[in-house]
Amino acid sequence: DNTDQLSLISTDTDASVGPVLNLQRDSSSPADDDAMGTIDFRGENSASEVINYVRFNGRSADVTDGTEDGKFDINTYQAGASVNRLSLTPTETVFNEDSTDTDLRVESNDLSNMLFVDAANNKIYVCRSQSDGKFSTKLQIESNDSTAGMSIHRASNDSGPPYLAMSKSRLGNFADDTVVQSGDGL
Repeated sequence: DNTDQLSLISTDTDASVGPVLNLQRDSSSPADDDAMGTIDFRGENSASEVINYVRFNGRSADVTDGTEDGKFDINTYQAGASVNRLSLTPTETVFNEDSTDTDLRVESNDLSNMLFVDAANNKIYVCRSQSDGKFSTKLQIESNDSTAGMSIHRASNDSGPPYLAMSKSRLGNFADDTVVQSGDGL
């Protein structure tokens, strides 16, 4: 039925820790990138095949004493395949590691699209979820009230001003700068 199939119940009366589920890999030879534990959320599809619709996966990144690191991934099924939706590593947090056409949306209290990453078009919108065709830029800030704008404020105890830096290069990559040519838009 639809009642709980497994319950972890703590009858401890303090407020320190609730019930704990411990998945422990007790290896005699631990190694970097060992699987620490997996939780699968499985169900059947319309062909009665069992599918891991959601998977939580924990791994060791570094098992060296004093510098231990962990990794955590969340995968979900999308269009018939398991794809990485969120990856937490020692050096970064990555959304959409598998580069699928999956948008990212952050809501505020009043706006459903306070921040919107349009995966298909490689664009970021603030206060919108799509372009109105006026701009072809990668970042667009738009609003239909008096708050549309961008501010830069520097609060440092020195003589430096706030600044907006823009540059142009003809090199075609980010490794180096080259001289611009006559007629280039700056």
